Amino acid sequence: MLLDVRSLEAGYGPSQVLFGPSFSIREGEVVTLLGRNGMGKTTTVRCLSGLLKPMRGEIWFNGKRIDGAPPHAIAHAGLGLVPEGRRIFANLSVRENLQMAGIRRPDRRDPWSFERVLDFFPRLSERLSNGGNQLSGGEQQMLAIGRALMTNPHLLVLDEATEGLAPIIRQQIWAKLEALKATGLAMIVIDKELDALVRFADRHFVVEKGEIVWRGDSAALEADQNVQDAYLGV
Repeated sequence: MLLDVRSLEAGYGPSQVLFGPSFSIREGEVVTLLGRNGMGKTTTVRCLSGLLKPMRGEIWFNGKRIDGAPPHAIAHAGLGLVPEGRRIFANLSVRENLQMAGIRRPDRRDPWSFERVLDFFPRLSERLSNGGNQLSGGEQQMLAIGRALMTNPHLLVLDEATEGLAPIIRQQIWAKLEALKATGLAMIVIDKELDALVRFADRHFVVEKGEIVWRGDSAALEADQNVQDAYLGV
């Protein structure tokens, strides 16, 4: 098992957000965290990436327990994060954003290098000297994904993968994620575009008030209109 989350509890100050969700991800698998805003999806991601220390529970990644570890240690363990809002460094150039994130892994036969990321996102090669704040929303998302790929992750976590992007740019991002899936890269994807997620992901976890209330594959989710209406509708 690549990732195993066990009875995770977390929150902010006296306010508890997560109430024991458990889930696991296999190598090469793509899963989603689904649910309305404020249900605990981003808090889960923050725990996975080391930005928030859980109150209780365990997170096992690649056979090692990582809950409570600092973000840099988790990144070096192989978990790459594309955070909500992209969070690129506005005062650094595209080149600097990519190069500062590089982590070499001797065991990778086809590692993500600076050149490979630019081949994957040709648009970034045209913006190498531009600052992060000079990019369009779509270019910023490409840069955020490219920066995560520079860490050569075993698991890529994308929080709000296409939020705020124009429809044509969303299509381009989904196409790139499909290409990443074809390489065997495991992913956790959070997004509101349910149709795209059903086509793209292998399994889904629905989060409601800090708990997982439904889990299953795309065929089961597509067929369960009650779950869609109860937990995913606006």
